Amino acid sequence: MNMNKKTRKGRFLTLAVLMLTVLLVLSGCARQTAKAKLELPETISSVEGGNLTSDQLKAIATLMVSVYDDASFDVRDMLIAASRGHNMLADGFDDKNVNPNETGTADPVETGKAVIARANEKAADDKKIGDDIYASMNGADLNRLVEIFQTEVDVTSKGGLWDKILCGIGACLGWITRYLGFGSYIVGICLFAVIVEILLLPFAIKQQKNSIRQAQLRPKEMAIRNKYKGRNDQPTQQKVAQEIQELYQRENYSPYSGCLQLLLQFPILIALYNIVIDPL
Repeated sequence: MNMNKKTRKGRFLTLAVLMLTVLLVLSGCARQTAKAKLELPETISSVEGGNLTSDQLKAIATLMVSVYDDASFDVRDMLIAASRGHNMLADGFDDKNVNPNETGTADPVETGKAVIARANEKAADDKKIGDDIYASMNGADLNRLVEIFQTEVDVTSKGGLWDKILCGIGACLGWITRYLGFGSYIVGICLFAVIVEILLLPFAIKQQKNSIRQAQLRPKEMAIRNKYKGRNDQPTQQKVAQEIQELYQRENYSPYSGCLQLLLQFPILIALYNIVIDPL
């Protein structure tokens, strides 16, 4: 009975670790796939040198919020690009060919108006605004709209144990990328994976030996099961489990020793996943 309790305890522990791993991965996926919501400030004021009133600016900003959930139309990015002279609505526009340090040739104001007009077409009827609201918009008004939706990113660690682990692994990955990967993030990740595999090599060797040992004991285990073949009552099943555990003890074999490498790899994989998709 003690061996059965130990077996159940080992299985429960393994299952708990696997469930925790799955939950961490799913929570990471959910956090990354969720799109940030645009939020309007409590008060929107007009800007010096602008032609639009605070009410007109608020109407345009409300329109932007109403269409922001459209994944194919990121109105905020389009307005930011327009303020820098890039027309993301132009045919054949490719942001890969845009130098972020250079100003584009498109007219910022006219491009901004075109973006607002397109957003107006996509908006629901109760969210649409009149063309006269943004017709007199100038460069100062466009920059004010961009400022309304400025996003602050907090890159400081929260101080929890998991965050400290992520920061430690991230710092290690950063050092490998900088000094061993010649500044290439892909090379750094590959080298990091190789280093992790080398560190886990002793556990991998042990896992292979455990698999070989399990194959060697398989005939003896089957002999015990065949001895009680056809008897499915609970006392008989307990007797089978007890004899198998005694066999493992005599042979100095643990069926769970091969799980150690997997349990060590799971936290590393989860941490690396979070670091790769959220490097900040």
